[in-house]
Amino acid sequence: MDGRKAAVPDKPVNILVRLPNWLGDIVMSAAFLNMLPEVFAGAEMSVIVKKELSGIMALFPRVKRVYEYSRDEYPGLKGMMKYMSKIRREEKFDLYFCLPESFSSALMGFLSGAPARIGYKGQLRSFLLTRGVRKPVGLHRVQEYAFLLDGFGGNVMERISAEITVPESDILRELGIMSANRLVVVNMNSRSQSRRVPVEKAAQIIDRLLKSADCTVVLTGDREDIEYSGNVSGKLSSGRAVVNLTGKTDLVSLAKLLKKCDLLISSDSGTAHLANSIGTKVIVLFGAGDEKNTAPYNRKDLVIVKAEGISCAPCVSNECSMGSPRCLEEIDTEEIIDYAMDKLGV
Repeated sequence: MDGRKAAVPDKPVNILVRLPNWLGDIVMSAAFLNMLPEVFAGAEMSVIVKKELSGIMALFPRVKRVYEYSRDEYPGLKGMMKYMSKIRREEKFDLYFCLPESFSSALMGFLSGAPARIGYKGQLRSFLLTRGVRKPVGLHRVQEYAFLLDGFGGNVMERISAEITVPESDILRELGIMSANRLVVVNMNSRSQSRRVPVEKAAQIIDRLLKSADCTVVLTGDREDIEYSGNVSGKLSSGRAVVNLTGKTDLVSLAKLLKKCDLLISSDSGTAHLANSIGTKVIVLFGAGDEKNTAPYNRKDLVIVKAEGISCAPCVSNECSMGSPRCLEEIDTEEIIDYAMDKLGV
């Protein structure tokens, strides 16, 4: 590690972690969150998390306190200062970990009053951190987060476990899914347009799946995806074995559903990462991103399907420069179905 070497307490009492702003990245931080209480034995861990994603923290029982942050409620610099002042009055922290690589997240750490603040260098953040770490090249994002704990003992990089435990439940009955045949969750949504499967392509995949396997398909997504899922449903040749739960699940009930299903077919999204961390079989339609850095981490029961020969891939843009993402449109539907049949044991 490098940077300004302010002392880190040998036995910190309270640790505050600023979590990323995307569901997939929060899931990819699971290894870090799982190991932190072991690296700093006896310490209590609290997190700052985007308000809309705070529900996922119910799956992290070792987190003592969850601070929900909303830029709408606390706009601008003045809002952030007010928010962090409120936290600082409520609790004293002696160590702050900054997982996002934004200037504002490092500033939060400075405003928290924690005397030791650790995060990656860049974006003029170093003067806000007491230990600015140079990010290694070629790591998966799960490893990048875990690397911030490297150097504190315990061979951290050899003990990475990107797994999330979901309690047993009767979620299928609760959601009104009564079918006893195979259950396939389909999530073609993404907050990024470049990672959202075009409607016609999504409908084509679902139609072929229903023709090839005796299964019930469940469409998922949040409230912002309702129109998209409705458009996909409208393109299906038959919707008799399709249950549309878009906008009807919170993050915990989604996790419970993913644990019960036989397979998830998904875009490169937070849902794919969540299912992978639970141990669900996952087929990811991978387009714009860099799979070496941001694909679901656990390779068991994971299939990554890509279109070959796309000159602009991989890219990190949230908006496709071509209007519609060819990297998703040109994935071979029959290849997806073949993988699905294999995973379903058909």
